[in-house]
Amino acid sequence: MPSLICRGQKAKMLDSAAYDSKSGNPFSDRPPTSRRNEEAQRALDAAVAELDSSAPENFDDSIWERLCNYRRAKIEMEMNVRQFVHTSFKVCFFSRLVSWLAVGWTSGL
Repeated sequence: MPSLICRGQKAKMLDSAAYDSKSGNPFSDRPPTSRRNEEAQRALDAAVAELDSSAPENFDDSIWERLCNYRRAKIEMEMNVRQFVHTSFKVCFFSRLVSWLAVGWTSGL
């Protein structure tokens, strides 16, 4: 079962199997990507909310709230960078594949 580890703590994530574990069929229907992304986002929000709820003792609430907002913004920025890198890699890979295929076909391979 996948888990998200934050500073020694394990946050609960939704169990989204790649296939139907009850039947063992790897070709069974899988949830759409948007639903998996929503489940992952809800799990991440729950993990961050759990971290936000554990404020240190004798700590000003307004400062703690500001730090929590910074942490959420940092996580969101990291997710955006990850998505950008993933998309850029796919575009670069497919453009190189297309150019390689074009060269291969024109050279008589």
